[in-house]
Amino acid sequence: MLILSNETIARLDGIQINRDINAIAEWLYGKFEPWFLEIGAKPHGVARSVRQIQQWAEVKALKRNKDIRILAVMSVTQGAFFHHDPRFSKKFNRAVRRFELEPDERINGVFEAFEGWRNNVLGKDSWDIIAQRTACLITNK
Repeated sequence: MLILSNETIARLDGIQINRDINAIAEWLYGKFEPWFLEIGAKPHGVARSVRQIQQWAEVKALKRNKDIRILAVMSVTQGAFFHHDPRFSKKFNRAVRRFELEPDERINGVFEAFEGWRNNVLGKDSWDIIAQRTACLITNK
């Protein structure tokens, strides 16, 4: 039987986390490539953003790749620190802190808080329209 040191296990975990982050970043970039091209984001920037999300989510016991993907999708328009946005952070934090719930229920609460805010602010516009509007604001077109 092979016995690994805690240090080796931590390194292997780190390698797997980096692989997962890169896979999520590639998936996210592929799903929203027109958005990222409009706003001038590069794949390595998306990976950094996903890493920041993963680090925050880990502290909140949202460790599954599914959780990180959902949070990464939310970050597309709001940035990696969207969970601190005062416009919906109270609802968001309330949902995240409900450790008695299953992870799916917790992440659904987070998404509902985000969607409620998004619908109030942005309406029912499609992501393409939101991307174009955001790109115009960024580039002053």
